[in-house]
Amino acid sequence: MSRALPHAQLTRLDENRAKCQLAMKSGKFYTSVSRVAIWGNHSTTQVPDFLNSKIGGLPAMNQIKEIDWFKNEFTPTVSPPGAEYPYLDCLGFSTAGFPQSVDSGYGV
Repeated sequence: MSRALPHAQLTRLDENRAKCQLAMKSGKFYTSVSRVAIWGNHSTTQVPDFLNSKIGGLPAMNQIKEIDWFKNEFTPTVSPPGAEYPYLDCLGFSTAGFPQSVDSGYGV
């Protein structure tokens, strides 16, 4: 197993966290969110890229017109490694391994 693989999986987890946040805020399906990138390593210095993200093919910032949400909620929620998925608990999902199981055949 490559040493880079676990790091790539963690970054993918951060990307999924960002996509979920954008989907929930916009009221769209997770699969409609694209072009999400996480700049930096899986650490407290990483930055989720919402400027290039799209929801339903349109810029995320055109779909969610709340710049304060992007700066004060979206970025802090996505950035810290180990952030939770509390909304999945509300829907009756177990959060343990959820994004990993969704992406088990994709990406890395």
